[in-house]
Amino acid sequence: MWRNHCGVLIAMPKIDWIVAMAATVLLLGFLAWSLPKLAEYHNNNDQQYQTVANQKGSEPPSYNCNILSAPLSINCSPVPPDGTDNTDYTAQYDLNAQQDMALAAFGVIIATVIGSGISGVTIFFVFRTLLETRTTNEITRKFYELESRPFLSIELVDGEQFRIINGQLGKDRDGEFQEQELLCRLVNGGRTVAIAKKFLRRWEVKRAGNDPSELSNSFIADNELVAKEINVPVGPNAPSAPIITGSTRGEMSSKVTTGDWLYFYGFLEFSDPGEQFRGRIGFCFVYDIRDPTRGIYVALPTENAKYWYYEELQD
Repeated sequence: MWRNHCGVLIAMPKIDWIVAMAATVLLLGFLAWSLPKLAEYHNNNDQQYQTVANQKGSEPPSYNCNILSAPLSINCSPVPPDGTDNTDYTAQYDLNAQQDMALAAFGVIIATVIGSGISGVTIFFVFRTLLETRTTNEITRKFYELESRPFLSIELVDGEQFRIINGQLGKDRDGEFQEQELLCRLVNGGRTVAIAKKFLRRWEVKRAGNDPSELSNSFIADNELVAKEINVPVGPNAPSAPIITGSTRGEMSSKVTTGDWLYFYGFLEFSDPGEQFRGRIGFCFVYDIRDPTRGIYVALPTENAKYWYYEELQD
C-alpha cells in the first residue's frame, strides 16, 4: 500500500509489489556493479600516464580538448611537458582511446540494460492496468445489469399480530381475536417492473427444532403441490396488493394442535416484462405455538440455504 497526494492509503496488489521491488533491486545491483567499473577505468588511465611520465623522468602530460561535431563528444590529446618526446604519450593515448571506445560501448550496454528493464516493468504495469480496467468494467457492467433487473421478496402483512387460538388462525386486534386470512405482499427491490409468475405457498406443522420438508421436485409431485400461476405485476421499488397465504384453509385447524412450530414457506418465480430474465426466490416463516406473542416471523432452519435462496432460471 502507499499514500496518494491526499494522504489516502491506496491498495496495491501483492504481485505488483513483488515486481516493483525485484526490478528496483536488480537495477540498483546493476548500477552498484557497473559504476565502480567506470571509475576504476578512469583511474587506470591516469595511472598509465603517470607510469609513462615516471619512465621518462618528467611530469604527466596536460590535455588539449576540443568539442567535436557529434553531440556530447570531446576529443582530448596529451600535451607533453617542454622538451619531452611525445611518442610514448601518443602511443599510450591511442591505447587509451581504444579503451575509451570500449568503455563507451560498455556505457551503451549499461544504458540499454537499464532502459530495457524500465521498459519491461512499464509494459508489465500497463498490462496489469489493462487487466484491472477490464475487471472493473466487467464489475460495472454486472452492477448495472443487476440494477436493471427486477427482484421480488415476500413481506407478511401484520405478521406480528398473527395468532392461533382454539385451532383457529387469525389476528390479535387490540386484544380481540379475529379469525381472518394472513396476507402477504410481493416487494420489488429492483428498478424495473417485475411480473410474479408462479407462487408456491405451503403451511406445515413440525415439532420444535425440526426443519420443514424440503420442496424438492419429488416432494412437490408426491404431495400434489402446485405453484399457482398468478401473473401479478409489481412496480419498481414498490409492493404489490395483498395476496392470500392460504392460512384459513379447513385442514389447518386440525393440524395446528399436533405440533409446536407452524411453518409458512415456499418459493416465488418472477420475470421482467419481456421475460428476458427469470428468477426464483425461496422464503420461510415460522409461528411458535408455545410463544404466540411473537406472531409469525422469519425462520432460520438448520439448512437455511434450502429455504432462503435466490437463483436465476434458465430456459
